[in-house]
Amino acid sequence: IDVPACSLNPPDQDGDGNPDRPCTAAASSSRSGKLPEYAFDGLSSEEQIEFQHSLDGKYYYWHSALSLISETNPATLQYGFNSQRPVCSYAITGPVTNDLLGPKSFKFQGGNFRWLSCTFEGQRLPGNSVCYIEWADLDEQTGIEWTEFQRRVFSVPEENWTDEFGAAYQFYQVKITDVERQNFGVEIAEFE
Repeated sequence: IDVPACSLNPPDQDGDGNPDRPCTAAASSSRSGKLPEYAFDGLSSEEQIEFQHSLDGKYYYWHSALSLISETNPATLQYGFNSQRPVCSYAITGPVTNDLLGPKSFKFQGGNFRWLSCTFEGQRLPGNSVCYIEWADLDEQTGIEWTEFQRRVFSVPEENWTDEFGAAYQFYQVKITDVERQNFGVEIAEFE
């Protein structure tokens, strides 16, 4: 099967000489200026992040809020494209300040918009539709140990490149359910 541009590291599709960045970056939480968009800024080495920080004081990596991370209280980092595109691999550059703050167990998920319409006695109620993102598990990792700034590449099984309707996903997220050091959040330097 021929699937062009199937990684989260986007190609230059508009021809401006720069990789196309996501249209959205979001997270379940962030800590002290360590915002989700910094996990998609292309800076992944200690030297790059420290140099940029020395120029403007920004942190250039994502750090979730200080909390217990578990199946029932996951930390999520999300990435959205302007349109659907298949992803057959993804990479995470791990923690910045402490080896124990990398994602130990997580699911890589894809999602598309779904609509839920409210009906009464078979009639659709006007103005009562809900748009939401339906997430599907594409890959799962457990027991991962990290060193600072370590980059790992993970493959998505081919049968998970599309949803049940054969469409590629528009949104992707890493849903982190465990870290080595609890109550200190999780750090990701780069998610691509």
